[in-house]
Amino acid sequence: MSTRNPHGGGPRRGNAPHGRARRFARFADAVAGLTDPSMGDERERDVILRAGTAAMTAALFTFIALGLLLAATGAVLQSGLAILASAVPNFVYFRYCSSEGLDNAQVYSRTAPRRRRLTMAIGAICALVWLGLLAAYAITGAPLIDLSWATTRMESTSTWTGALVGGVAGVAATFAVLGLLVRSGRRRTELERTAPDED
Repeated sequence: MSTRNPHGGGPRRGNAPHGRARRFARFADAVAGLTDPSMGDERERDVILRAGTAAMTAALFTFIALGLLLAATGAVLQSGLAILASAVPNFVYFRYCSSEGLDNAQVYSRTAPRRRRLTMAIGAICALVWLGLLAAYAITGAPLIDLSWATTRMESTSTWTGALVGGVAGVAATFAVLGLLVRSGRRRTELERTAPDED
């Protein structure tokens, strides 16, 4: 059974969320001001929501760029925290969608292939650069940009090995999850298309 999303944007799966499932979305609405009079009319609201999406994307890549800069200066642990922080905007996005009853897998599977390939390529390049900076520091013992106040001394080989293996595993897991989301979303969409309509 599927119902129409009252905010537009296509069908949603299952029944409309309520109770606990809506608490996150209500809290996010209040913090972000989505229910505030400043949202204006429908045209202004559309512009504001698109601006918010662009800002979220900018925040995500800002965290990644900060992580790369910190890795280049030898602040290894801090760079890892910055990279992890880049996942926060995506977490909020997917959590909000699920709170409103949207199927995240289906939404992601409808992403234009060209855009999906571009964003995954950028993500892969950033991940490789980050891992390369860590590996170079581990091999040479000096960061690309030597700032004594920022450099994290990690003399233990096992620590470096753990950091690199963890980074590679995290990157691989991220791309695997994204691939599974695409396939899962496509299967669900196909099942909905072939299933008889329910009134």
